[in-house]
Amino acid sequence: MTSNQQTQLEAIYDHLMDGRSITQLEALEYFGCLRLSAIIYTLRKMGVSIETKRVAPQGYARYAVAN
Repeated sequence: MTSNQQTQLEAIYDHLMDGRSITQLEALEYFGCLRLSAIIYTLRKMGVSIETKRVAPQGYARYAVAN
């Protein structure tokens, strides 16, 4: 993992742990992250409980820490 990816992972982790949710577009805008799903996958592997909500009718995913 490059240092830039680590920075994105940490930033997205902090964002989620602050009780905020995130979409791919927001991840790109806020953190320059093109592969949010890969970071979500990594966070889940680390034990973070993240839920995925599909936003209709567009069908994109919004990720948040599960309550």
